[in-house]
Amino acid sequence: MRTRLAWRTGYYALFWCVGAAAQSVPVPAVNAKVVAFTRTGNLFWVVSSLCLLAIPALFVIFGWGARLRTLCRRVALGKWFWTIALMAASYTLATGLLLLPLAFARFSWLQGYVPGPKGHTTSQWLVEQLGTLLIEVVVALLVAWLPYWLLARSPGRWWLWSGVMLSPVVPFILVLQPFWISPFTSQYRPLQDTVLLGEMTLMAQRCGVDHAEIFIGGDSYQVAGLGPTKRILLGTRYAEEFSPAQLRFLMGHELGHNVNGDNWKAWGAISLGLTAVLWLVNGLGTAAIRRWHPRFGFSALSDPASLPLIVFFLLAFMTLLTPLNMLWSRHIEHEADRFGLELTHENRAAALMFAGFERTYLESPEPGWFGLVTRWNHPPGAERIRFANDYHPWVEGKPLVYGHECRMP
Repeated sequence: MRTRLAWRTGYYALFWCVGAAAQSVPVPAVNAKVVAFTRTGNLFWVVSSLCLLAIPALFVIFGWGARLRTLCRRVALGKWFWTIALMAASYTLATGLLLLPLAFARFSWLQGYVPGPKGHTTSQWLVEQLGTLLIEVVVALLVAWLPYWLLARSPGRWWLWSGVMLSPVVPFILVLQPFWISPFTSQYRPLQDTVLLGEMTLMAQRCGVDHAEIFIGGDSYQVAGLGPTKRILLGTRYAEEFSPAQLRFLMGHELGHNVNGDNWKAWGAISLGLTAVLWLVNGLGTAAIRRWHPRFGFSALSDPASLPLIVFFLLAFMTLLTPLNMLWSRHIEHEADRFGLELTHENRAAALMFAGFERTYLESPEPGWFGLVTRWNHPPGAERIRFANDYHPWVEGKPLVYGHECRMP
């Protein structure tokens, strides 16, 4: 009897696998338009990175930082806190305005090929950009004084205390940004499809998430918040163009981030990385000031005029760490794909969605090594399609990797 049962189980599994193979979604061929789009994106990344580094470098080399500090000190009537606050705010504003033409060129080039709202006008884009810049200026006003206060009191260990004291700011931003800041720059609305909403709510409850909020808006899909605050955001065009099965998979993908604690992992990685980078900034910044302080116009890292120098080294190290960051992010996203498939079994819907990224968003399924190390924070489309085609352990009688995390089907 057991032999017959095992034979039947194997027979049905084989039958399912043959059917699944017949329905496998092929990796789309990369056409010339997609190749050109990818190369242009790589070029934009290079130009943007160089501009981000060039602006603080010019402020330092030509002594503009020292002149700006002198002006801010005069306006602040010599008060230490307001000198730093005005310095940080004015430098942030100047940088944002200088980068605005490049951002507009990128917006014009990407228009229609990003998963955001269709028909986004230039005036809407400009309002969003200026709103985001205003928020950055306010954050600079509120936060910039802390490293300088620590520099004045602990010149040798300021980088360590800065990392420790700024660490709680990271989860605050992870909650603040999607819940209070994003609604100022993007429109969000609750998911209107009551049937789909009910299905997604039940999926979340099966994974122990009882109060997940599901919203439509913005240009991406992500899980936001920490602890009891959970918000799952589905990009506007995703919600409009994808099938219910694909949206269920996306929901499962995002629940994977939530159940795996990826936001907590991001908090730890950002905090440790920030502390390490500040240590390098301290060493190299001090050495640079010691050698070129007459040109810079300041002789200590604790001088507010050093802000562009600190920003330069921070951005330089962050750029150098980009390949490692992309590699780690792709691993996290791959595991979220795995979780979504185990939770929903929507293999074909997921593979069709990934294949559609090339047609709808000109996303290359095989972007090449440069795109992978600089811009691809998700696995490339070809890899995701093959994985969705081939991954079905529930049919093969194999254990689920995340079977203990949720009540799986």
